Amino acid sequence: MVQYLRKPLPALLLCAVVGLSAVPQPAQSIPPFARRVGVSCRTCHQDAFPRLNPFGRRFKENGYQLTGTAEAGIRARHTIQPGTLAERLEVPATLPIGLRVAPRVEFAQSAELARSEGGNAVDVRVPGSIFLVGGGPIFRDVSFMASMSLAPTPDVHHLTIGFHNLLWDAVNVRVGRLLLTDFARPVHRYLTRHADGPGQVHVGSNPVSLEGVHAGIDIYGRPGGGPLLYRLALVNGAQSGDGMDIDDFKDVYARVAWTFDDRHTLGMFSYVGSSALEVATGGIRALFDDLHVTGGLDLELALGPVTPYLQAAVGHHADPNGDGASVLWFSGRAEVAWSITPDLLALVGYAQTGSADDSALDAQSAVAHLTWLILTNLKLGVEYQLKIDDIDRSRGVVLLDLAL
Repeated sequence: MVQYLRKPLPALLLCAVVGLSAVPQPAQSIPPFARRVGVSCRTCHQDAFPRLNPFGRRFKENGYQLTGTAEAGIRARHTIQPGTLAERLEVPATLPIGLRVAPRVEFAQSAELARSEGGNAVDVRVPGSIFLVGGGPIFRDVSFMASMSLAPTPDVHHLTIGFHNLLWDAVNVRVGRLLLTDFARPVHRYLTRHADGPGQVHVGSNPVSLEGVHAGIDIYGRPGGGPLLYRLALVNGAQSGDGMDIDDFKDVYARVAWTFDDRHTLGMFSYVGSSALEVATGGIRALFDDLHVTGGLDLELALGPVTPYLQAAVGHHADPNGDGASVLWFSGRAEVAWSITPDLLALVGYAQTGSADDSALDAQSAVAHLTWLILTNLKLGVEYQLKIDDIDRSRGVVLLDLAL
């Protein structure tokens, strides 16, 4: 319950600032929230969308609604028949739907490598990705959130129905296609397109990763509206390409986080699952089970204009490739964001993943990013992504992110 609401590429990039680009991840930063409540986007977002500030996190946890008489007044303005039984059946007067358009321009470090893989030295993608996003309270303490890409490939990324403020306001329940990291720092909340780190790791033949969309049910809450946030989710785990469960096992994700001074957050998380997998060798199919466990922590500090963030995880897979060999891995991500002015933000980040058992997991990368917030719903960014262990795959990106 909400109780208180905080190499040669640089020259090319500068010449390309007038180009268009955007973050092509499932989008959940949408102006309809601001339009419904009647506030600026910056009320919920940390300097520039899509990062959330403490107010925004509490607003999200509470089913995208305020508390008490404030929410009642908003509902009265945006519901066709407020205060009546029919309110539960009527659509809102203003549909809570938003649109994010995501064209982009990318500059390959190695033009030769890009062409050999069917790309270009300079890749202009317009319109790129287009997302239709909707969310908000359907009526009191019942919410929905949906994110669907319209282009280049239609797909439903996220779809949930939530029931909030149950059992003395300490329990919230959501059902649907869940994002396990959405109360920490999910990839769609990154300021940059540099997405490497613990959430992206998947091992061998096992498709499960923390950042993947997981069908299931979760329970979360802040007892007494205090600093402790808990979350427990039961999900399908390994899924086929069409999102269907591929086995009878159900996986468990848990996270607890403590917020200090309503600004700094320390969280711990774990994922335990078992996946029924198969591999085909020489025309022979082999079926096997992979028991896997992941554990980690995340830390975010708000030090005035500087915001450091750290995420680290270790994981163990009993048999991810069907050869009886286990794999132990580690992964970490660190970044520091600096609000130079209210409309200009800089970020540097580093990510590393490694394993003594599977060299395919070894990777190091870094990013330098600059964002200019032109309007509260429009930002332009320039970044350079360095692949430390494979320089030729480094790239520069010009970003334009528009939310309507």
